Amino acid sequence: MATYNMQSAFVKYYKESTDDYSIPIKFSVVNFKPYVLYVKVSIINPGNSGFTFSDSTTEKTFAVGSSTNNTFSSTVTPNNAVTETMRDDIALRVEYFKNSDYTGKLGEDTINYQLNYYIQNQDLSWTSSQYPNEDAVVFDVIPATQWGGTTSATGLKNNVRIVASGGKNYGTTTGIIEDIAVKLGQSAKACGYNSTSFTVRIIPYYTTGGTIKDKFVAGVVKVISLAGDTKYLEIRYSDGTTLATLSSTGKLKKFVFFPAPFNGEIYMYGYTKTDYSWCETVKVIAQLDGLIVFNPLP
Repeated sequence: MATYNMQSAFVKYYKESTDDYSIPIKFSVVNFKPYVLYVKVSIINPGNSGFTFSDSTTEKTFAVGSSTNNTFSSTVTPNNAVTETMRDDIALRVEYFKNSDYTGKLGEDTINYQLNYYIQNQDLSWTSSQYPNEDAVVFDVIPATQWGGTTSATGLKNNVRIVASGGKNYGTTTGIIEDIAVKLGQSAKACGYNSTSFTVRIIPYYTTGGTIKDKFVAGVVKVISLAGDTKYLEIRYSDGTTLATLSSTGKLKKFVFFPAPFNGEIYMYGYTKTDYSWCETVKVIAQLDGLIVFNPLP
């Protein structure tokens, strides 16, 4: 039996309204056996907040085919609404069986899950009775004013630098989370039987160097302009694992990148061609605001 430690996060900005405080739980099981593996996941410690799976159960099952892997993805929900920044901890027992009736037990593992809730106050702070020192909660904040018309921005605490590689700054607009939001993206033109394409990668780095893989990075992105044959925006990790794809104007998404071996990024792609003598333009422009980097709660 092995024990694993994992983390998850829930972020609520003050301007948001929600009655759902579910938080994601996700892990993969690799099966090297020449037969199907049947897996049972049980909440054996519900934490101080009495977490259950979001259907009010404490047990889930799934199967993993022979010589393959499968990802368990679910959400857990506390007994009551979370009103301030807090941490809770739950434990999962993961049992492995040879038979579809969940007999013939082969072994089990334990996963300790740290659940981080970041709740913004009316004064826009993230402190709480459990965490009165904001430095313990917030690693850095990157408002629109930090971009200064360029394609990079350094956070107010000088800990994080965001770079829109391959992109262009299109100024500011009315924000969703903040008063103003930065507009980032790219456009290109193909003329006379030619094609053109571009990629933009918006990536957070430490100001001291290296991508951020051990913090929670959150923000809100909204597509405000699209044109061309192929154009989209992805919220993803650098290994290509995609959390969301936005491919129409007006679509918006709040994102939270978790600590992972691969860094999170906002990825934009555009491609167009013309089979005629005139020109065609491709563009992807989005607004980005509420950018913040959280420490895992101690």
